[in-house]
Amino acid sequence: MNFHTFKLLTPFLLGLAVVSCEQNELEEIAPSVAEINSESTNLATSTKLLFEETAEGKYIFPLSGSKINRVHLLENCDHNWTLSKATNPSYQGKRAIRFEIRKEQPLVGSGAKIRSEVTIIKGTEDTRFTKDIWYSFAVYFPSVGFEYDDTRDCLNQWYENGKNETTIRAEKDKVYLEVTPAAGADLKVYDLLSSNSGIGSGASVLSTFTSIPKNQWHEFTFHFIHSEGADGLIEVFRNGVKIHHITGRNIHLEYPKWKLGLYKTSFLDGSSPHSSRVVYFDNIRVGKAGATLADMVSKATTDSNTGSNYIESFTLVDASTEKDIMTLRDGAKIDLSKLGVKKLNIRANTRFPAVVKFKLSGEERETYIDDIAPYALFGDNKKGNYYYGDWNPPSTGSYTLKATPHVGTKKKLGATTGPSYSINFTIKK
Repeated sequence: MNFHTFKLLTPFLLGLAVVSCEQNELEEIAPSVAEINSESTNLATSTKLLFEETAEGKYIFPLSGSKINRVHLLENCDHNWTLSKATNPSYQGKRAIRFEIRKEQPLVGSGAKIRSEVTIIKGTEDTRFTKDIWYSFAVYFPSVGFEYDDTRDCLNQWYENGKNETTIRAEKDKVYLEVTPAAGADLKVYDLLSSNSGIGSGASVLSTFTSIPKNQWHEFTFHFIHSEGADGLIEVFRNGVKIHHITGRNIHLEYPKWKLGLYKTSFLDGSSPHSSRVVYFDNIRVGKAGATLADMVSKATTDSNTGSNYIESFTLVDASTEKDIMTLRDGAKIDLSKLGVKKLNIRANTRFPAVVKFKLSGEERETYIDDIAPYALFGDNKKGNYYYGDWNPPSTGSYTLKATPHVGTKKKLGATTGPSYSINFTIKK
């Protein structure tokens, strides 16, 4: 994947980022009184947000100053590849934030771990932190750089003391939320790509979860009421649609610090088959207690009239093997005998997350709405298994396929968010 990196910090601040490998949390820069006063004014005028990083400014994640993207701590070492700006992929603006870790990289911090993480806010030290708080971000998992792995990646931590924390993990091509369990209870996990949940994180639980759609952006929003008791709450939204309502205990010791990036223990013990991991983040936000979902989600998720979203392409999928066959372009000719396939489906690839309405006409007709990626003409089980409808095999002849991105849900389709995308193709045996 092509991307361009940019300088994150001035040479002075870059030196301080190296110091952060020793986890000197607030000692990197002592802001002046003028900076503190300026910061107080800046933050007071941000009525709904405590933090926002869109990667469009000169620097990302500054450790001092008055900007709303100032962070508490950087935990990575002095290699440009570990944390950088990228222009491809980008979410809405021109840039996103690229995190990378490598099996042979220098170890980070007094705990000697392999990580590239940013502590956005620390609840025990930031006086703006309240138990009622919002978090959101967009994330992109590249097919090259975030390959299938039986071992776990940690993407988010609501860190207290390293035990029984609420975290976001990826494992076996699934991404899920682990929630601090009630005293004496088993850990419960929640699929972040569907409304599925389960006890523990073993293979039997993860097999019911949706596989990560690679090479596309996903936006997640979390509304927390941090609590050690029954009044705790986590509301989880994916692309502006609520998928989980979790009540009860979600911390066990103290208000957490929210960490985002990559952390992988299996790079230390050698159990991961890979040598590096890459993930992209954008539009990282922390919202105040008075924030709403509309304050936290990005414009592409909420704006139904700008034409900001679009269908990039169609992909022909072998529904027997779940593997991509080819990109379908206008005028394509599909020769079933040459391809050696019978069961087919077609996936729409979108610029941003969407609800996609398909309309197939020609030798056979089909209308279908899909609101969870991968967006497929005949649907799928959200676990990597594509359905094929009546295409077993499809009738030979000429077809037209049109797909249109919308807001809303499968059951309640909203307005369009971009133009329709249409192709003509033929099928022969």
